[in-house]
Amino acid sequence: MIKLKPFNVLHWVYFLLSTVISLYLFSQPATNVMADWPGVVQFVRSALLMFALYLMFQKLFEMELHTKIILGMILGGFAGFIYGNEIVEVKPVGTAFIRLIQMIVVPLVLASLISGTASLGDIKKMKRIGSKTLVYYLCSTAVAISIGLIFANIFQPGSGMSPDVQAKLLESYGGAAGEKVAAAQGSVSIVDTFLNMIPKNPVEALASASMLQVIFFSIMTGIALTILPKDKAQPVINFFDGLFEAMIKIVVIVIEIAPYGVFALIADAVGSFGLEILASLLKYTLVTAVALFAVLMIYPFVVKLFSGMSPRMFMRGIRPAQLVAFSTSSSGATLPVTMECSEDNL
Repeated sequence: MIKLKPFNVLHWVYFLLSTVISLYLFSQPATNVMADWPGVVQFVRSALLMFALYLMFQKLFEMELHTKIILGMILGGFAGFIYGNEIVEVKPVGTAFIRLIQMIVVPLVLASLISGTASLGDIKKMKRIGSKTLVYYLCSTAVAISIGLIFANIFQPGSGMSPDVQAKLLESYGGAAGEKVAAAQGSVSIVDTFLNMIPKNPVEALASASMLQVIFFSIMTGIALTILPKDKAQPVINFFDGLFEAMIKIVVIVIEIAPYGVFALIADAVGSFGLEILASLLKYTLVTAVALFAVLMIYPFVVKLFSGMSPRMFMRGIRPAQLVAFSTSSSGATLPVTMECSEDNL
């Protein structure tokens, strides 16, 4: 729900001025405003637009975080549609938001797994929880893959796309897609897959964000801490407990700028590709949305079955994580937000 905060003349004056000036500057090429200093114009109008959003989200209206994120998505879509390529220059705000979250992922996973594993204190208990976690992970992944393959093969969302749209998408994403296809086509045995989970150098695994290797090293360290005498293990456990709490605090700080990052990401996407390409991708979008809806119908009942939590409470608790995942399309960027939602909302 959106509520109007107590009236403040200065806040409304600043909001109206920054909004009008920024939208006027965005309505024409930067070179038309200052031919010799287009970069200054681009910076000023982007800063003014973000300042207007800040005033709206923080000073003029009272709303929950997920409402701000949804509003940021809607306003970003409108801005991208109206101003096209001119609005693309706000993309660094979205990129900074994603990098801030990605910055937290490795230390957060490291600290949480070491702290959590060591806190169990019993190898038998660890085996029981670990086996259940592995079975759930494999089953949920199999269900998600099956739903994706079924919908993709039935509806074939990429078919019927015009050559112009294909060319523009390949220009933007061809390199990254080619690398993933080449990696997927490589012949890697199951044994090699498991061997690749063991890091040759844990520092290198941390630096390169090789998550499976980080997870393996973290769990092994946690197991070792449960075996060590308590007087030697406790200082290390306390360190990682403190690191985990610090990372969660950073997540809380970073998630506050999520509405601005989401606005920038959506504005850049719509402004870069335009409605023509987005309309061509409508079939793909609808198929993806239906598949995600099918997944969302399954997971809450799995949560109800294993934890007793109501599906409504579960969906309400993970709303911020869902919105960040939708707007960033990055599971890595969403992980810290998901953990924060799990800690505070579930």
